[in-house]
Amino acid sequence: MLVNLENLGLLHTMYSAAFASGLVKADVSFSEITTTVPSNNKSNTYAWLGDMSDVREWLGDRVIDELSGHDYTVKNKTWEKTIAVKREDIEDDQYGIYTPMAEDLGFTARTHRSRLMWSLLADGEVNLCYDGKPFFATNHQSDGGPVQSNLTAGAETAWYVVDTTRPLKPLIFQMRREMELTALTNPEDENVFYKKKFIWGVDARYAGGYGFWQTAHKAKVELNEENLAAVRTKMRLLKNSKGQALAMNPTTLVVGPSLETTAEKLLNSLVLANGESNINKGRYKLIVSPYLE
Repeated sequence: MLVNLENLGLLHTMYSAAFASGLVKADVSFSEITTTVPSNNKSNTYAWLGDMSDVREWLGDRVIDELSGHDYTVKNKTWEKTIAVKREDIEDDQYGIYTPMAEDLGFTARTHRSRLMWSLLADGEVNLCYDGKPFFATNHQSDGGPVQSNLTAGAETAWYVVDTTRPLKPLIFQMRREMELTALTNPEDENVFYKKKFIWGVDARYAGGYGFWQTAHKAKVELNEENLAAVRTKMRLLKNSKGQALAMNPTTLVVGPSLETTAEKLLNSLVLANGESNINKGRYKLIVSPYLE
């Protein structure tokens, strides 16, 4: 292949198509427990996160819910991945062997979002949410209301129950700038002149954070019918600062690979080992994430 700007432009077009193909093949299961929020600055401040209060009858003056009681800020980060193709490979028409690499570049770039968001869920006992407590904690409290928990402690492999019916999910994915493919392919570029390499790279700006802790519960006890029912009850009994029921609706069970078979039996079996009907069949959607373990 003759190395000139026209042919390099065609090469970039081919790599761009492969990159786009890789993007659509990546895992995006995290989106089911995540609210995507656009960002137009270096960070977003979610001052409105706070007590999940209800509407009230209008008697006298309005009662104003103060939305600036918390200063929870998520700062955007810049992410990149870069590959290089040798000039000789292009000259010898061997560039086709790099097309799968360009596709994998798109796949890896998109998959990084999953790694980021699932790691936030896994690290929720350490990372803080809007109330200054770890996202998963036993001592959450809103505006002087009851002390409540979204964590069942133990020594077993963790599993999670999530309410996905609310507009704001447990996790927040903050998008500043989408992944895009750029190139340094001018033969006069320094990387070509000195190193005989043509460069393709992707970069983006985004970040992850936490929404309402009330929408997710982490359990580190054995995954069985009794413990799943106990977590469900804990979530459904959650109240706001005024003592009103939040009416949480646990819809989704999230596990890592080691609990996949256990979870499938728990949610899909028609009857239990004792012959009773399985009340959990059809009650939960199962998400298995390889990034939780």
